[in-house]
Amino acid sequence: MKTVEELMALLEKRFPNAWFKDGAEFGNGYAKAVWTGEDSYMGKGEKVVPMFDYNNMTAKYQFGAHIDLCRFVEKHGYFVECYDGGTFFIWPA
Repeated sequence: MKTVEELMALLEKRFPNAWFKDGAEFGNGYAKAVWTGEDSYMGKGEKVVPMFDYNNMTAKYQFGAHIDLCRFVEKHGYFVECYDGGTFFIWPA
């Protein structure tokens, strides 16, 4: 499994229109997670979509996170969890 730092580097490369921070910056007990959330986007040109949409119940989102992000982190042994409507964490599985 990738470390938080390794995963963040992969995420930043794969999703350049999103932000990712070490979970430790959020607070105590989050050091094993990647922190991310609103104002993050994916896609290019006219196909840019929000990475997170808590109210979107279509097949493109899984509990508020875009399915492409979910699948990407799952390949690396992690999963996405919603903290609140604009805050998400990526945790080791």
